[in-house]
Amino acid sequence: IIDSTLAIPDIVLTIAIVGLLGPSLVNMIFAIVVVRWASYVRFIRSLVVKITQEEYIFSAKMAGNSNFRIVKRYILPQIGMPIIVFSALDMGKIVLNIAGLSFLGLGSQPPTPEWGAMLNDATDYFQVTPHVMLFPGLAIVLFVLACQLVSEKLGKYDITAGKEM
Repeated sequence: IIDSTLAIPDIVLTIAIVGLLGPSLVNMIFAIVVVRWASYVRFIRSLVVKITQEEYIFSAKMAGNSNFRIVKRYILPQIGMPIIVFSALDMGKIVLNIAGLSFLGLGSQPPTPEWGAMLNDATDYFQVTPHVMLFPGLAIVLFVLACQLVSEKLGKYDITAGKEM
């Protein structure tokens, strides 16, 4: 299921789900969650597989620790920060999906303000006042860039030491 979900581009699958459910903010969020969960599952699984192959996990098993204790004490603290970094990076992609769906009219409906809907409304006035498209487009670009920079900065932070690496 995960491989088949990841084989289809996110925006295509999201458009299909929202198209079936109807355009609304709730349906758009539901569709994005349904589409994005597979990448989180794969990422977390790869982290857990990597950590469980470490020597200290083997030592903890040999010392008689239960699986619950190993997960709680050794695995969960190790996967927390990578998940936060992945989520910060993924936030930009999610905002692009939301803006794209709203631009197509499948997202939040008027009068709810949304950057993609603002871009869609501004296309009617592009010949006369092209700067009307500039501000929502710039807001999207800056937000996605900020998510990228935050993710990059968090990736360099060592949570166990409490400082940058």
